[in-house]
Amino acid sequence: EFNDLFGKNGELLSTISLGDTRLILVDFDEKLLVLHSLRLPKRITIRGHDENNYRFLVKAGEDIRQDQRIEALFSIMNDLYHNDPNCNQSNSAHIAVRTYKGN
Repeated sequence: EFNDLFGKNGELLSTISLGDTRLILVDFDEKLLVLHSLRLPKRITIRGHDENNYRFLVKAGEDIRQDQRIEALFSIMNDLYHNDPNCNQSNSAHIAVRTYKGN
């Protein structure tokens, strides 16, 4: 979980949990995207030892439980889109809602 990135004293830990796998942090992307919404959340990208990039949404000083519920809803919507033959045709645009990990 994202909260597992930092120890009790604010130090950066070297691994985070992504489901059943452990990820070793290699680097942070230099670019930080500020999203244009009320609280101006930031999107960061973390590079893992598996050479994949992982995007996280960072919001300071705020309870993100509502955001987590909305992200869960978006994930369900993406599953429905993926399994619906009308939304998942090879000759049509792929329909999906972009989600961000936010814990």
